[in-house]
Amino acid sequence: MNKISTVKEYKEIFNVPGVHVIKVSASWCGPCRTLASTIEELPDEIKSKFIEVSADEAEDDLLDLLHVRNIPLLICYSNGVEYNRKIGVDTKENLLKLINDTDS
Repeated sequence: MNKISTVKEYKEIFNVPGVHVIKVSASWCGPCRTLASTIEELPDEIKSKFIEVSADEAEDDLLDLLHVRNIPLLICYSNGVEYNRKIGVDTKENLLKLINDTDS
């Protein structure tokens, strides 16, 4: 999983068209660790779309841009446009629906 921590890195993500999922979490967060293990169960072609942001290490400007208020947080983008957002932990099946539902 690629990691970013700056607004510049965030903007560079969208140089490549397609679906991207930003996961905002922290190492001390229990639900974040649970979500990480659920993501590991996803197929490789889905896992490859994830970009990780550490709430502890990222610049405040990036967290503000992403409107991070709670973690864990997943933000789904299609060609640079946000189409879904999920706070908290969920099942593998629901995560797949969240990511694949680009028509939201």
